[in-house]
Amino acid sequence: MIRPILCLRVLAAVHGILLGAGAVVWAQQGPETIGVATAVQGVVSVMHAGSSVPAPLAVRQSIFTKDTIETGGQSKIKTLFQDDTMLTMGPQARVEIAEYLHDPDQHVRRMTVKLVHGTVRVLVGRTFAGLGSTFVVQTGTASIIANATYCVVWSNEQGTGVANIGTRGAVSFVAGGRLVMLEPGFYALAQA
Repeated sequence: MIRPILCLRVLAAVHGILLGAGAVVWAQQGPETIGVATAVQGVVSVMHAGSSVPAPLAVRQSIFTKDTIETGGQSKIKTLFQDDTMLTMGPQARVEIAEYLHDPDQHVRRMTVKLVHGTVRVLVGRTFAGLGSTFVVQTGTASIIANATYCVVWSNEQGTGVANIGTRGAVSFVAGGRLVMLEPGFYALAQA
């Protein structure tokens, strides 16, 4: 009788080890970090995909695709993404990271940010020549497409605005079925 019990215990231990190893592998295959919070001032929260409760966001904390980031009054956050894009959110802003793809080997970056409300500054420092490479900020009334430039986008009850504050590169502003190309130093507004 001792031999079968010993075999069952060994089998249970091996099974437990395999299950534990599988859990570690699964945990390592969780969401991929696409960026990091580099500066946080005041109250900033993040809601990860699949979560129903926002959590405080701190410096050096990872950002993932489908995250929703929100700043409180007098609060700001600066995030750096893997493709060297910098996104800075002003007070009382809400942003959803809707899409993110960065493949440096194929020279591709595709990022879509949904600005629900508030103001963001975007520094898109590098041009990616790969097919389909874009950086888009979507609001309720407009889409802003930026490549190798520095711009400010704001959205509120009155509408959406964008200013190209960079020294090079153009910003495409699409609203109401019209496309406007903004060279450095120009801005455009779209009423709600």
